Amino acid sequence: MGTVYLARHPRLPRNVALKLLSSDLSHDPEFRRRFEQEAELVAALDHRSIVNVYDRGEHDGQLWIAMQFVAGGDCHEALYHGGPMPAARALHVVSEVARGLDYAHSHRMLHRDVKPANILLAPGDGPNEPERVMITDFGIAKAID
Repeated sequence: MGTVYLARHPRLPRNVALKLLSSDLSHDPEFRRRFEQEAELVAALDHRSIVNVYDRGEHDGQLWIAMQFVAGGDCHEALYHGGPMPAARALHVVSEVARGLDYAHSHRMLHRDVKPANILLAPGDGPNEPERVMITDFGIAKAID
């Protein structure tokens, strides 16, 4: 649906993940709606296990979302390169994902595409802090009626 780049925010001193909707899809009304919906829904959430959305817009007909940059990889990469996770790490990852999803659900939102590639892993905030686990890509999220 889109490509994600590491970018530098033009006015603030931070890196962001810049997600661009592909050019052909940017002109499809249904994909435009879904892409804009992702930005609107996720921007309303504020939880340590959910990637923050900072901004969204359009440039030369191509839609973009600026999101929190998470230094690290995702669960898919970790499993592919490292094999099965030790039980303690897997429990930590699942617990953090559950906390993030519970928060999203309490704000009447369903993710609908939870998979290893949409679970980001990053070093902890300090030397003795546990690994950060964050849910991303709410592209097919749905508000609960």
